[in-house]
Amino acid sequence: MYYYLLMLVIIVISIGLFWMAGLPKINTKNLSFIMIGLGLNGVTIPVSSLIGIMAAGAPNSTIFDFWRGLIFIQIIPFLILMIGILKWFKNSITNA
Repeated sequence: MYYYLLMLVIIVISIGLFWMAGLPKINTKNLSFIMIGLGLNGVTIPVSSLIGIMAAGAPNSTIFDFWRGLIFIQIIPFLILMIGILKWFKNSITNA
């Protein structure tokens, strides 16, 4: 029960991040790509945790199987977020 409520809260926060990416204050600071990356990470957290739980469901699995399943799904949104942060740092250094 609480797991589903937690996942619902994470998805609502992610949708809020997608909405905030279009605000003028965020656009003037060039943070839209970072907000979209955070939203993508938030949306994929429930899916990646479900995949991790299914990967660790076998009787002979360890916690590392859970982490491999979680990271397998989370790696692309995480890379998108890192690219956004690096682009923002590069733009802030060149504009300063």
